[in-house]
Amino acid sequence: MRLFEKLAEKFAHIFPSPFSLAIILTGICFVFCLLFTQIEASDYTQKAIFLADNWFRSAFNKDLLFFAFQMVLILLFGNVLAISKPIDSLLNKVIHFCNNTANSAAIVSFLTISLAMINWGLGLVFGAIFAKKIAQKALKENLPINYPIIATAGFSGMMVSHGGLSGSAPLKVAENGHFLADKIGVIPVSETTFSDMNIFVSFCVFIIIPLFFFFLGKHSNPLKIDELNNESEILSIQKKAVFGAEKIDYSSFFAKSFGLFVLLMAFKNIRFDNQNFLGFLTLNFLNLCFLGFSLLFHKNIAVFLQAVDNSISGTSGIITQFPLYFGILGIIESSGLINQISGFTAQFFNAETLPYYTFFSASMLNIFIPSGGGQWAIQGPIIVDSCTQLNADIYKNIMAFGYGDQLTNMIQPFWALPLLGITKIKASKILPYSFLLMLLGAIIFTLGLILF
Repeated sequence: MRLFEKLAEKFAHIFPSPFSLAIILTGICFVFCLLFTQIEASDYTQKAIFLADNWFRSAFNKDLLFFAFQMVLILLFGNVLAISKPIDSLLNKVIHFCNNTANSAAIVSFLTISLAMINWGLGLVFGAIFAKKIAQKALKENLPINYPIIATAGFSGMMVSHGGLSGSAPLKVAENGHFLADKIGVIPVSETTFSDMNIFVSFCVFIIIPLFFFFLGKHSNPLKIDELNNESEILSIQKKAVFGAEKIDYSSFFAKSFGLFVLLMAFKNIRFDNQNFLGFLTLNFLNLCFLGFSLLFHKNIAVFLQAVDNSISGTSGIITQFPLYFGILGIIESSGLINQISGFTAQFFNAETLPYYTFFSASMLNIFIPSGGGQWAIQGPIIVDSCTQLNADIYKNIMAFGYGDQLTNMIQPFWALPLLGITKIKASKILPYSFLLMLLGAIIFTLGLILF
């Protein structure tokens, strides 16, 4: 394990913050497109102005910004739901069985993956809170555990972030009028998220990863746990005298009534058809559901708003970085780089081998672009054009992209930040185990691509 700890230290020294990486990637794309793409302009100055103008237009494109806001909400409401009292009650019941590292890590990983299948933001925050509760129990009862392994198990939900119900690429292409609709039309989630391949891969993840953590826990040594804050993560508002319209914020009936109304509207608009049976599973539908359940599960509007305040910082990466990624998309589209890359892909790959290239390239690009939605905005057009030229299966390549994106989440510090903040563990402590988890995931995802 010391080898992986050294790798973790090297990783921390080599890579700056995700926002700085987005700026660096913007600069690299700009210079590359300026020097190596065929843009009709009289000189390099005119080419630079042309690229800069397209960067600006794309960075603040209203359709792409709408997508960014959808992603902000799905992470925000997932966080808000994860710190509600019903979820806390569930944790307290399950935590009774977490009396050693092996049991704890296996249970945490299974439940985290289960929730991440519904919403990756919910799974991420839930896993962190669950791991911290186990550590608090271990401190209180003097139980010997390996806290970094359990914390890593709480991060394992990010291994299914794109293969579950909240995967940004499958959900986005299932929407009417998405930004690639003119090229591929609307692709139902029955062909991506609920395809035979993804069901097989998801089943393997559900079984193999908890067993992996159980084995890891069985063969680990307990480590000293640093002191943790034992205050509950569950929010509450101190009782106080309220007057006038302020009573609305503290009315349980008002909050839950509106929550039921939101859920009613979400389910009222469900439409089934033979061509796209699960087409209602879009980002908007899930956001409505999570908003409704969040209002139901929190005591009143005041508590709900406090949960929002506590969760909003977790969305800062999307808010600040997505415009940069959209700007990059504008640069590579306007310069013709997408067509050049697609042409390169068509020369060296065919319809059968393209999914493996998509999987590998998505894994590499995710290190620099940690957001699946932002990465799809950049890589999606390339994948679509490559599939068109090679007559390849677009459905399989969308999921291959998703598998690659979620695989290297295990060594990308961006999404680990909420977990590290809650568990109070350093990244170098979990990276040795998350690296092993990434290797295991590579085997599972590659097997799925081979068999299907």
